[in-house]
Amino acid sequence: MTDNPPVTSQESAKRSLEERLQQAPVKPVPDDGVRVFSIGTAFFVVGYVALQLARVRWGVPDWWYTVALTGIGIGLIAIGYCAWRRKKRAKDAAHGIPAPTP
Repeated sequence: MTDNPPVTSQESAKRSLEERLQQAPVKPVPDDGVRVFSIGTAFFVVGYVALQLARVRWGVPDWWYTVALTGIGIGLIAIGYCAWRRKKRAKDAAHGIPAPTP
């Protein structure tokens, strides 16, 4: 006979959840985000220009302009942040400070 205590359903569920939530062995993407946000912002600019051209013909709702301008604004802020972070990481690497790990 074994001396193991009986396993409750709560313990079994917790163990099962921990087994399912293990981190996959995947390397992080080596991208700083500037290119991704630049492409997304460019799409919002193209969308805004298309809305301006379609204004008379299709009667575009005003909130669409707000969405396009907000996307452009957030994209510009994100590009600035990612460029700053890239410079900071390059500067830290020059001083021997390792990049943070996710």
